[in-house]
Amino acid sequence: METQQTKKRSSRFMAIIFSLVFAGLLLVGIAELLMWNNAVDKTNLTDVDKSGYQAVFLNNGQVYFGKLQSASSEYLKLSDVWYLRASETDSSSSGKIQQSSSDSANATIIKLGDEIHGPKDAMLISKNQVLFYENLKDDGKVVKAIKENTK
Repeated sequence: METQQTKKRSSRFMAIIFSLVFAGLLLVGIAELLMWNNAVDKTNLTDVDKSGYQAVFLNNGQVYFGKLQSASSEYLKLSDVWYLRASETDSSSSGKIQQSSSDSANATIIKLGDEIHGPKDAMLISKNQVLFYENLKDDGKVVKAIKENTK
């Protein structure tokens, strides 16, 4: 036979368990909402200047330049793709970009497609790999080098 005190303990214990379960479900729901909002933000490319070029910075340190658009909820599509390769050559040639006036190192802008594996001139990039992207100015060194190389 249960005493009144035992029933009170049992009901307090059940209330505590219920509160813990409710708090856990609430935390999971908040985490899901935050993850969903983050996915929506990564899909939204309203800041992209569709008439210009973008620089896309990846988690692995790679930077690609091109025309950025959303391909799906998981991927971005970059077309007219270019990347930089460090070189020790004169910056007066077309496609060369001076990195620093005090440094003799230059960067050459390379068009995607001439590599040994023969990729097409577009790439799908996992949104999980993108740190950030920037719109590039038409009078910037990278865009000027791209335009010089496409002549």
